Amino acid sequence: MPADGAPFISNEATLSERLADIASHLQASRRPLRWRGQGGIELVGEAFGNSAAERAVLLVTGRVESFLKYDELTDELLRNGYAVYRFDHRGQGLSGRLLADRHKGHIDSYAAFVADLQQVIASISSNGSHHHLLLIAHSMGACISALALADSRTTAITGAALCSPMVRLKSGGLPHWAALVWLNLWHLLLSWLHRASGDSPYFRDGGPYRERPFEDNHISHSLTRYRMFRAMLAQRPDTQLGDPTLAWVARSFRAAARAVTLASQIRAPLLVLEAGADPLIDPRGIARFCLRAPHCRYLRIDHARHELLFESDPMRQPALLAIYRFFDHCCSGAPQP
Repeated sequence: MPADGAPFISNEATLSERLADIASHLQASRRPLRWRGQGGIELVGEAFGNSAAERAVLLVTGRVESFLKYDELTDELLRNGYAVYRFDHRGQGLSGRLLADRHKGHIDSYAAFVADLQQVIASISSNGSHHHLLLIAHSMGACISALALADSRTTAITGAALCSPMVRLKSGGLPHWAALVWLNLWHLLLSWLHRASGDSPYFRDGGPYRERPFEDNHISHSLTRYRMFRAMLAQRPDTQLGDPTLAWVARSFRAAARAVTLASQIRAPLLVLEAGADPLIDPRGIARFCLRAPHCRYLRIDHARHELLFESDPMRQPALLAIYRFFDHCCSGAPQP
């Protein structure tokens, strides 16, 4: 933590120059982690920082992402005194893939996602070295986190920051109920047709990973951070993931609705951050989710695209400052609003 007590937050102006320093800083305390998830799927992760730090943060990534994308945020958290844990979900990043075509973004069951996260949380909290375990979760990872936190067996989390939570996907102009019915029927039909192979087709005209120019992206206004993400994928093609399968889309619509339904059962304090210009997440779902959760703080970051943690500084820095303040409040023992 800087001497003045303000948290260290990275900036775009010096980020490119700091990449070697960030890599060196992370390497100094990097510890590889492995878990065996449901069905024997290998989950790959890493730990950083003081293993006895009072506060630790678990990063829960979104669809497509690998934890390798989060080096900048990991470095920031370490400089602010947190131990950091991160892992890749089944079916993406460095963890085990689910289909023969490793570029298909697929999931058999969100229950498996939730069980994996609960296993990781239990593994971190079992040694009792951290007094506070906190979550920073993005998009799909925020939906998985919400479902896990709604389970009474998930008790080790002091607080969770949910960024652009996938609690209601936009439905492309269709009424949400109609999109859900159509997806479920289409999914059931194609699942029956592909039942022998266990495969699932790409959703609509989706396909394997491909480069997308910055001008065509809808996730961030930050050219620097977008280029860093694409460079990482080029350097580590084993982390590349393509478009989602029909099964992923259908199950994600259902999981998002379930997260809203179960929000009233979440006892951990939440900070929910909405990206004001998010083309993927319906803000009505975020509002309903936060209204149902007993201890939910809400912050909208105007003009921000989907990936708040990789946005331009004028949007990313207020989001991170809010997260650090929220964590300080959660760890202070003060009563929640």
